[in-house]
Order: sequence, then structure tokens, then C-alpha cells
Amino acid sequence: MLPDIVVASFLALSLALAFGRLVYESKKSRGGKTEAIHEEAEPAANEFLLVFGAVFALVFYAEMILYVILDLFGRQTILTDSFLQVRFPFDSLIQGFGILMMVLGYILVFWGLNALEYDKLTVWGPYRYVRHPQYLGYFVVFAGFFLTLLNLIAFLPPLTIPSEIRQANIEEEFLTRRFSNAYIRYQQDTGKFFPKIKSEHL
Repeated sequence: MLPDIVVASFLALSLALAFGRLVYESKKSRGGKTEAIHEEAEPAANEFLLVFGAVFALVFYAEMILYVILDLFGRQTILTDSFLQVRFPFDSLIQGFGILMMVLGYILVFWGLNALEYDKLTVWGPYRYVRHPQYLGYFVVFAGFFLTLLNLIAFLPPLTIPSEIRQANIEEEFLTRRFSNAYIRYQQDTGKFFPKIKSEHL
């Protein structure tokens, strides 16, 4: 296993990145499309699936905070020595790969956020390849989180994925109404979460 301080330090950095993303997104979306999406999607905001997802998104951050606090007080064995801890041969390599996945996921999230423009249809940057790069980025982060902790508590954050998919559908309904045929063509040419393999016909 990787030293606890390495994992805790990386998770502390992840929390700082998450906070930075919230601040950056808030500034960038002020008066933009995000507010319009939330207003139009308000009837769906009380859906159980979305509430369920929001709860487990908070669990994701709470688990990172818990890990960092336990490490600061030297009580990390509460998790690492528990029956929830998963053991594999070459644990350290698996954890290192998990950290790499989380880094790549965060890069995709910030790349998507930076490319996104709230007053027009965004089809450049990562949006050339997938329609929802930020959601995809978090899917990768959640998978990497489990590999980094190798603890069954890290299986909880992926439970937000159905909620994220539902939220993506709500956004697509709004974007179809706003950009009509332009967005429909974009949907046909670009994968939702995974790039489309385009075949060339001679």
C-alpha cells in the first residue's frame, strides 16, 4: 500500500481542486446559460434520482475529508485495517494507477469547464469528442477514487452516475430547445459520454 500521507495529501489537493472548480464555475456562469438551465429544469429538480445523486456526491467529498482528518490525527488504521479494506497483489501500483485516473479525470473536468461558453453552443475543446466531458471526467474520478483508497466505502460515489446521466438528459432537452437543429446535428455527430467512431464511406 502507498503511505497514508501520500494518499491523504493527494485527496487534500483534490478537495482544493473541487473548491476551485466551484468558484471558477460560479464566476464563469454568472448570468449565463447555467441559470437558464436550472430555471427550465426546475420541475425535475425534485426527482428522487437527482436528490439521491446529490447526496452521494456529498458523500464523495465527505469521504475525502474523513480520510485526510484521520491521517492528520494518526487514526488512518480505522479504515485501512477494517474489513472494508480491499487487498490486491501490487496494491501500491493499483493505487498509483487510481491517482493517475483521478488526475486525468480532473483534467477532463477543467478542460471542459474552460472550453464551455454559456452564450453559445460549445463544440470545440473536449466537446469535439463528447457532449458531456465534465460528467465523463467525474466518472473517471470516481473509478480512480476507489482504486486510490482500495476501500469499499469508495464504492458509494459511483452511485451518483445514474443521477449525472439524468442531469445530462435534462441539459440536452434544454439545449435542443435553445439551439434546435444545430444541437440535433451535434448529437448525431458526437457521442454523449464516449467518442463516436466515424466510419468513412468511399
